[in-house]
Amino acid sequence: MHMARAWPSRRTSQIVTPAGPLLEPLALLKGTLSAFVFSLLLFAVISALVAYTPMTDEHMPLVATITGVFSVLWGGFTAARLASRGAIVHGGLVGLLYGTLVLLLGRFVLQEPTTALMLWRIAGALLCGAVGGAIAPRPKLRRKQ
Repeated sequence: MHMARAWPSRRTSQIVTPAGPLLEPLALLKGTLSAFVFSLLLFAVISALVAYTPMTDEHMPLVATITGVFSVLWGGFTAARLASRGAIVHGGLVGLLYGTLVLLLGRFVLQEPTTALMLWRIAGALLCGAVGGAIAPRPKLRRKQ
C-alpha cells in the first residue's frame, strides 16, 4: 500500500519576485508629499501647544529635528508601501528628496548658509527614510506550484 506524503516537496515551489520597475516615481512623489503634509500637521499641533500652553519655544530646534525625523519615517514608509519592489531604496530616496527640498527652502527663502551640518542632516534624512522603507509591510508573494 502506497501512502501519500503529508508535506509537498520544497523543490517544486518557487518564489515569485514582484513585477514592476525598480524605481517608481509616483511612489516617490506621494511619499515625499506625505512627509511634507505630516510635517505641516505636526508643526500645527506644536504651534498650538506653544501658543495656548505655558510651553516656551526654547526647544524648537530639537522639536523641528524630531518632527523631521518622524515625517521622513512616515514618507519612506508610505513610498515603500506603494512601490512594488525596492522598499529601502524608495524610502531612502524620499528622505533624500525631503532633506534636499528643506535645504533648498532654507537656502533661498530664509537665506540660510549651507553648512556641513545641513549636509549631515540630508544624510540623516536619507537614513531615516530607508528605515521607514524597511519597516513598511511587503506585498504578499505567491508561490508557483
